[in-house]
Amino acid sequence: MVSETLENLKHEGGSRYNYQHIYFVSKKRKAVFRKQKTIDACREAFYEAAERFGFSIRELGFGEDFAHVHMIVDIPSKFSVSLLFRSLTLYNIGSRLGGMV
Repeated sequence: MVSETLENLKHEGGSRYNYQHIYFVSKKRKAVFRKQKTIDACREAFYEAAERFGFSIRELGFGEDFAHVHMIVDIPSKFSVSLLFRSLTLYNIGSRLGGMV
């Protein structure tokens, strides 16, 4: 889970960061993150999307109820939070799981 507060992160080292706490919930809170294969595929997809679109993931954690994902990300000033969400949610992980997401 998320271990640091956003206020501590935003002022880390005297510099100002644009850290945002992102929280994804599965449809109808279905426990889709039970299998390690699913978690690994999602984790890989999030980090690939971060590299591709130019933002960094500070923390990534899957909820104990197997139905949500927490992320703390540093968003460049050229991104809005809605563009970050679109980048993360549209990035295809279905091919990693054989279309069984």
